Amino acid sequence: MYAFGPFLLDTRERRLLRDGQVVPLTRKAFDLLQVLVENQGHLLRKEELHARVWPDAIVEENNLTVTIAALRKALDEGPADRRYIETVPRRGYRFVADFHPSAEPAQAAPGRRGRAARPLALGAIAMALAAAAAAAWLWRHSPPGRTAPVRSMAVLPFRSLTNDGEYLGLGMADALITRLGRTSLLVRSTGAVQKYTVPGLDPVAAGRELQVDSVLEGSIQISGDHLRTTVRLLRVGDGSTLWAGTFDERLPDIFSVQDSISQRVVEALALQLTEAQRSRLTRRDTSDSEAYQLYLRGRFFWNKRTRDGFERGVSSFRQAVAKDPAYALAYSGLADSHIGMAFYHYAAPHAAMPLAREAAQKALEIDDSLAEAYASLAHVKTNYEWDWAEAERLSRKAIALEPDYATAHQWYGVHYLAPMGRLEEAIAETRRARQLDPLSAVFNAFVGASLYFARRYDEAIDECRKTIDLHPDFGVAHWYLGRAYLQKRQVSEALAELQKAVTLSGGSPLMKGSLGVGYAAAGDRAAAERTICELETLRAESYASALDIADIHVALGDRERAFGWLDQAAEERAFHLIYLKVWPELDPLRPDPRFQALIRRLGLTP
Repeated sequence: MYAFGPFLLDTRERRLLRDGQVVPLTRKAFDLLQVLVENQGHLLRKEELHARVWPDAIVEENNLTVTIAALRKALDEGPADRRYIETVPRRGYRFVADFHPSAEPAQAAPGRRGRAARPLALGAIAMALAAAAAAAWLWRHSPPGRTAPVRSMAVLPFRSLTNDGEYLGLGMADALITRLGRTSLLVRSTGAVQKYTVPGLDPVAAGRELQVDSVLEGSIQISGDHLRTTVRLLRVGDGSTLWAGTFDERLPDIFSVQDSISQRVVEALALQLTEAQRSRLTRRDTSDSEAYQLYLRGRFFWNKRTRDGFERGVSSFRQAVAKDPAYALAYSGLADSHIGMAFYHYAAPHAAMPLAREAAQKALEIDDSLAEAYASLAHVKTNYEWDWAEAERLSRKAIALEPDYATAHQWYGVHYLAPMGRLEEAIAETRRARQLDPLSAVFNAFVGASLYFARRYDEAIDECRKTIDLHPDFGVAHWYLGRAYLQKRQVSEALAELQKAVTLSGGSPLMKGSLGVGYAAAGDRAAAERTICELETLRAESYASALDIADIHVALGDRERAFGWLDQAAEERAFHLIYLKVWPELDPLRPDPRFQALIRRLGLTP
């Protein structure tokens, strides 16, 4: 218990009181205040505060500034009034108020180093009386089991108690994420939670890592056509159970289970929903249980980000729409699977992207309010059709429909703004995506990508390393890290990361092309030429992008061959060719008029 001014800070109950009244604080604001108070009079540097308040988390640089501002507002400090928190410019912050042994107000001189409270008997009695008064007030005014309002949530993959339910466990979480994300809650994405499938996982610890106020966890057990679902809603702050329930239904009635869980969560958290939000909470995208389970399988495989995963995703989504031709979300998933095949250069753009366009358009014919489909169609407009005006319109439409849809922000930033050369805007959009979903492998990696295109290589390396710390098996992060090392002339480090990218992606030709560039940078011409031969063989058998081969020729100094392959890349509308303006590997070709003509061919201004 710490008493200062009219305030009483109770660290055990995690409450700040002013004259007996609770002062609302966010969880991180309270943590920051506690650290400052417990180190009264000592300067705490910004790096130390970041480490102690946001341990093992990736946060924006201004998080500390924003939280300090919120604390000052709670403590009623004005712009020229620093009775409690002193700012030491460019260094950090110091708590400067004196403690006193009662709840009576006392002022502190600004900037004065305070004295620690003495463990005197009289002071201890006064503090005990203050604590008793505070506890009595809280008992009268706090609802049982409730502290600060729950504003954010993570739905962890449900544990499968049977061998064939892995996809269903992640799928159940995905469905609830979608439903609860339609309320006022900030809900972490499926990509952010999919790694939390370890047996014996502590859900509260996962919630802390995901930086949320609450966690929904559960298990599923399938027996014949029966499904048993057990669920708990936990408060992360103290680990208390806010609600728990068990549902026994036939497997075809899985939608009823999801309806019930969603509604009980809303009731447990006392969320105030509009009529539109209530309607969307229980909206069903399909009534066909088999189609739904096929959709879940499709998303499960799509999330693996491998050739086999995308191919099995395509198969599952096709079966889903065959079962229910009006299933818009399944068409959107089908579009995303075809896009994934093209992104990793597993399939030729002419083969994959028209199918992606057709699926996205079909989704919008069924449901013209589906943000996912607008974002997928925008992806096609940039990377395949080079229709920049329509791409921006569709991207903005997706964001307007679902402002918290992180993927729309990421794709708008990376696949539209970056190719256009609007790099600061691209960085802002990718950071917005990460802010919505701080622990996602994809959103963290593409912050690094946008910084890479902006030639801010040290920052890109730092972001990619942080991503790999969180998700060591995400190949795209290793790919961008390796490419950034190449630009820094750290060739051995680059080769190590690019080799990992090839392995983790399941042999993506896209990653192999960058590895060939690395061999050339290392002076190993023979290895670079072997990579070219391997990619040419892949082109004959299935597909490898002409752009990947062009990149290696640029690194080898073969300018004429590079331009020949770039012309082929334009003919096949190679994925990633849209980055001509910002792709660092192509810098040696920029002075050539042919390169500027190629930029204009794509509809980009030089």
